[in-house]
Amino acid sequence: MPVGAYQQLSTIADLIVRINPQKTLDVGMGFGTYGVLVREYLDLWDNMNEKKMYAWKRNLDGIEIFEKYITPTHRFLYDDIHIGDARIIIPTLKKRYDLVILADVIEHLTLADGKKLLSDILATADNVIITTPQHVNEQGAQYGNEHERHISQWSEKDFQQFGDCLFIPNEGGSIICCIGTATPRLKKELFTFKKRMYVLFPFAVIVYRKIKKIIF
Repeated sequence: MPVGAYQQLSTIADLIVRINPQKTLDVGMGFGTYGVLVREYLDLWDNMNEKKMYAWKRNLDGIEIFEKYITPTHRFLYDDIHIGDARIIIPTLKKRYDLVILADVIEHLTLADGKKLLSDILATADNVIITTPQHVNEQGAQYGNEHERHISQWSEKDFQQFGDCLFIPNEGGSIICCIGTATPRLKKELFTFKKRMYVLFPFAVIVYRKIKKIIF
């Protein structure tokens, strides 16, 4: 579908704000959800005192393989929209991006094609945020879009060959991975003691929450 798990939105919004990109590329725009997050929290939030509310100061581009997904909202939010296959378009781009968002896209590619795409993205961007389901369910064409088929299952190990990775636990059943120049800083900012305990001892956290609920 042209939408992803809603449980991951706050995590991705937080990553976007912390990376604070001037130039962002949204690969597989779908409904345009991440374009909204970029504009709201990097443009509107940052410039809320401006007289002209929608005078965008950041650059936001997008790639979408299924043209029927594109609406006037997309054309309002995004500066440049590339229609076509990201595997073909990415190597041709002349612009360098601070951030590429690759949300719920790679499971629609083979592992080999997905790794090649990720390699090409990291050659043209400083950072990339990737999301994909922890458990990919069988899915065929959706909304007349053959590219919505689920083809591959990814694990954290598949991303680690691309460098230092930040994996963020979430309750939406997604792998959320950030790779790039901002990763060391993000690890320091996000991996507090409490969050480290969540990563290392997830079952203990669940037990703690149940006991807390009973007590209070």
